[in-house]
Amino acid sequence: MCIGSFIGVTVLVYIQGNVGWGLGFGIPAVTMAIALFIFLCGTRFYRHKLPSGSPVTRIIHVFVATFHKWNVSTSHPEKSKVAAAAEREVLKFGSRRQYLPTDKFRFLDKATVEDELDYECKTTRNWRLCTVQDVEEVKAVLGLSPIWMSCLIFGVVFAQSSTFFTKQGATLDRKIGKHFEIPAASLQCFISLSIIVLLPTYDRIFVPIARNLTGNERGISFLQRIGTGMFISTLSMIFAALTETRRIKAAKDNGLVDIPNATIPLSIFLLLPQYVLFGIADAFTIVGLQEYFYDQMPDTMKSLGIAVYLSVLGVR
Repeated sequence: MCIGSFIGVTVLVYIQGNVGWGLGFGIPAVTMAIALFIFLCGTRFYRHKLPSGSPVTRIIHVFVATFHKWNVSTSHPEKSKVAAAAEREVLKFGSRRQYLPTDKFRFLDKATVEDELDYECKTTRNWRLCTVQDVEEVKAVLGLSPIWMSCLIFGVVFAQSSTFFTKQGATLDRKIGKHFEIPAASLQCFISLSIIVLLPTYDRIFVPIARNLTGNERGISFLQRIGTGMFISTLSMIFAALTETRRIKAAKDNGLVDIPNATIPLSIFLLLPQYVLFGIADAFTIVGLQEYFYDQMPDTMKSLGIAVYLSVLGVR
């Protein structure tokens, strides 16, 4: 993915700026068509897993059942009925990771309490009753909400590399030698290069050292990795702000503030630190988010975990 991004922001951006947009868009279009054809040719060799129901449906089921039982008590006498719903479906779970009853989000426990209407229900899916396993899985998903919300701001930072950073570079001196001019968007290649260099360094050097210090098999925890990436992304924004201050000052000193297409006499490589820092932050945060949400989601909701991880970037 990083190599593809590197080619896209170097070769294709150069073609779009110096040859034409038609050829610039035509090359990736043809490439994607070839990739799709190869992908479809291998369809019969892929492992096909039949869908076992939507995780969103199970989440809605728990909340609907809780709503129906809102006035039901979950006191000690009533809890004796809770196990019955789980015991009837214990064989359904198979190798699915089991969750023990917890005290967090206790209002959802109402969905596991049986009443007279549940005993009379003859349908295969009773929307008034859930198993303990289903409720605990929903609790696990809700427990990830604070992490998801706190990471949304990283999506805002993520968007700056292809928007604000590029706008900064378009106003600076982009020449190398007398004839070659770097496309402003091509500096994004340093993000890809930073990731390509950092990931093997992280796995081969940092993780073994950190493992000896922390005793954690991964070196540091998922949340520590995400937090490190968000801290480095903050440094990237600080560098971007300092660069922007210097850029505006240079424009004022040279009387270029009211000339939109003027080139400010500063090298575009002044932006290099913020691109490199952002690439490092990307390697920590993006990989950490993907691993964290996939690992922490219940076994039957792994696809939802990937969707939640991608939504951090999509909500920006």
